[in-house]
Amino acid sequence: MAASLPVHSYEFAIPSSTNIYEETKQWMSEMGFYKDEIEFLSRLAQKFSLKKSDKEILMMLEGIADQQKKINGELFNHLGKIKLVDENSVSREVSNIKVEHKDIASEVYSYAISMRLIKKQVFQLADTQLKSRKRNKQINDDYEDGGIAL
Repeated sequence: MAASLPVHSYEFAIPSSTNIYEETKQWMSEMGFYKDEIEFLSRLAQKFSLKKSDKEILMMLEGIADQQKKINGELFNHLGKIKLVDENSVSREVSNIKVEHKDIASEVYSYAISMRLIKKQVFQLADTQLKSRKRNKQINDDYEDGGIAL
């Protein structure tokens, strides 16, 4: 079971119809980058997870990966709807797409914040483990050189 991630809610201005397409394409690109980041962070966290409490980070990464897939699917469907709308579309259709776009904007923004938080946790985990390994290596080197009597 994946750990839950914080949920954020934000208000966004609805862009013009011409900008919705470009913004959605940009989000799709960002979500692709996040997917690569999640894979890297997962490998990094697995390498440095030693304690049971570190395993929660791995569960959070699973949760954020699932969320990335969900948002990516929503973006794909949203982009398909945008492509079907043209200048002759009924204003209600355009209005619905703009409302959906605003909802997705909030979701993408919240996701970006969650990614920053999980990245920080993974990097702190790795940093702590690297510092610990460095201290242990120094102690072992000093012991082997006869500098410390254990």
